[in-house]
This record gives sequence, C-alpha cells and structure tokens, in this order.
Amino acid sequence: ETDTACGASPVVTDGAYKGGPTVVDGKLYVLTAGGNIDCYDPNNGLAQCQGFTPVNLDIIPGSNNDWSSQGSDILAWNKRLYVANYQNKMSCFDTTTQAVCADWVNAPITVPSTRYGLFRRMDSTEKVTGICVAGQYTDATCYDFDGTHPTNVAMQGTHQGYPGLSGMVETDVKTRVFFVNELTN
Repeated sequence: ETDTACGASPVVTDGAYKGGPTVVDGKLYVLTAGGNIDCYDPNNGLAQCQGFTPVNLDIIPGSNNDWSSQGSDILAWNKRLYVANYQNKMSCFDTTTQAVCADWVNAPITVPSTRYGLFRRMDSTEKVTGICVAGQYTDATCYDFDGTHPTNVAMQGTHQGYPGLSGMVETDVKTRVFFVNELTN
C-alpha cells in the first residue's frame, strides 16, 4: 500500500504556513502567514480538520525573506500549542477547546527581545515544568504553563541559527536541551 500523502504539505488558505507543522492527536497544526492556528488531517488527504475554525492568536510570523532575523516557533505539549514570534510575543492554544488556553495569563504575553525559539523546561527528574523561549545569542526566559513567573536562565554556548527556516530546533536528552548552531569563520 502506498501513502499518497507522504511528503505532501497541507494547502493553507491563509497565505501558507510559517510555523509548524506540529502534531497533536494525529492532526497537523500550523501558524499561518495571517497569524492563525490552523489544523489539517493527514487521514483525510490533509484537508482542514473537520469542524475546525482557524483561531487568530495575534502572533504574526516572520518573513522567510529575512531568515537571519525573523521567525516563529510552535511547541506542542499536553494537547497545547505554545507559539512565539520575532515580535517578542508568546501565546498558548488549547487543541481540546480550540481556543486560547483558559489559564493563559494574557494573550499574547511579551517576552524579552529576540527570543522566539521554544523548548520545554525540565526539572532534575525529567518532569516538564514549563516552557522556555530563547533566541540568537541570548539567554532563555522560562515560564510556567500559564505564562506566569518568568525566570531568566543562562544558556551555555551559542544558540544561533536561521529562525526564518525554523532553525530553532532542539533535541532533549534527559534533562539537557541541545540546540542547532551555525559556525562561521
């Protein structure tokens, strides 16, 4: 049997997607060029998810014409999508209610300058305790799941890439998070 959707992308009606895709419960979620969270179903030919209405989070993604300074990121955790962008905004979307997370402190919150690469905050037992946001040559700021209690976290080494190309990709190994780096001479 051949999966004809393999390697395909959803046809996004809001000008293309600029963040994601990320998967929650077998559905693909994206941040569109218009700043909407949209949902697509790989089990239905990548059609828009049945009954889903795109939701605007007031998070406008960056332009892929400026890959070195603009971008956006989506992180899925426990049926929620955390979204950040180059305009120093971060918000939360609940995929079960299809709305901004009910406990989110303010939609969107303002994060420190040039931070929009999202990753999970973990404690020493590998339990995820919140969401962090970092950027090019910056430390990270971590928040509780509701967007409260910002805490600055020093970053080891350089966290640098091309955010417009979703270069803010991380790999978790136990309680450590490793980021892609670009070395220049």
